[in-house]
Amino acid sequence: MKRLIAIVLALTLIGLAACTNKTTPPDTLPSTSESEIPSVVKTTTSPESEEMTLPTMPATETFSFESKEVRLKFEFPVSWKDKMETVEDVNRFLIFPPSQDYGVPEKKVNLSVYYFDNPWLYGDSFEKTTSEEYLDKILYLEKDKGEKIIEKSPLKMMGKDALMFIYSDVDSEGKETIYRSYFIDDEKGRCYKVSFPVEREGWDGLKTFAVEAQRVVESMNLFILTDSKPAIFEDKDVGFAFEYPGNWHAYKRDDDSWRITPPMRTYDFPYFMGGLSLSYTPPGQYGNSFEEINWPPILEAITKLPDLQIELSKIGNAQALILHTVQQAQGYSATFVWTRILIDAGEGGFYLFGYNTEKDNQAYEPFLAEVEKIVQSFRITGH
Repeated sequence: MKRLIAIVLALTLIGLAACTNKTTPPDTLPSTSESEIPSVVKTTTSPESEEMTLPTMPATETFSFESKEVRLKFEFPVSWKDKMETVEDVNRFLIFPPSQDYGVPEKKVNLSVYYFDNPWLYGDSFEKTTSEEYLDKILYLEKDKGEKIIEKSPLKMMGKDALMFIYSDVDSEGKETIYRSYFIDDEKGRCYKVSFPVEREGWDGLKTFAVEAQRVVESMNLFILTDSKPAIFEDKDVGFAFEYPGNWHAYKRDDDSWRITPPMRTYDFPYFMGGLSLSYTPPGQYGNSFEEINWPPILEAITKLPDLQIELSKIGNAQALILHTVQQAQGYSATFVWTRILIDAGEGGFYLFGYNTEKDNQAYEPFLAEVEKIVQSFRITGH
């Protein structure tokens, strides 16, 4: 889906659009009632499958789920337990419910949560982020296809100012899906965006999902970890371990790389800049020894960064290279220092840490101190 994007430095250009049909604002997020529960008829998911009965009543029992990536706690329908799929990565949390329960195509329906904190692209206040200047791009509205905002309402969520949008999306086949999206102010231009589909012709079970998704949204609460005592992250398959603050989030991504992120609102700079990445490249891909890969053209191919400054170092007992370059990213007014730390894994294999900071901005100094501790704690444990 085109909304499943990763918000990454210099890759995502997003912004906002005019709203139509403004409604009378409610004081708080409206809770779902039994009168909103639709009656759903039988449907068939495929010609080969047997006729199944979709749920006519949304689930009322729930179970708790905590997302470290977006720092929110949710109450999900118990019918989703052990059947839903989740993705937590780069400031986003995606929840795919069991599609067979609603008679919708697999992976076509989800509840998405994104955390926006990029003043260069989205503005430095909630008013700017949700202004006409940016909203078209944040919601990916293609007006030439008839996509538009149908409704806009201010409200309160989690004790914060929020805006609810209902808007349309038209796919490549010309079929329209109606979405509901909540923008929740987190101050200084930071905000949550929570979205889910509510209506599409032929997907009758979507109405039941929408009621359940609404209840999930109503259940959201901030999830805060305060214990910063060092924790150990280890990947025995690839053979490494490192220490990181216990209130940070360290995890393996779908592309077999790893990411380490601090809690939101920890530092006085955009949250997406606070991430630390780690990857592993096996022997032979760029060379068969540390000496072979320690050559500027090879290092530029590895990092995809030009004009590298190269410094020889050691991490634990392993040889390492500290690589820097200073560049202004496309679409940004600021200048950034791009840092990569290459750690020898033997026979041309290597681990690669990566992070970026704004040049001459002292707000990054506490973050860099934590990064230094993480990198220096890195140890190769063997496969």
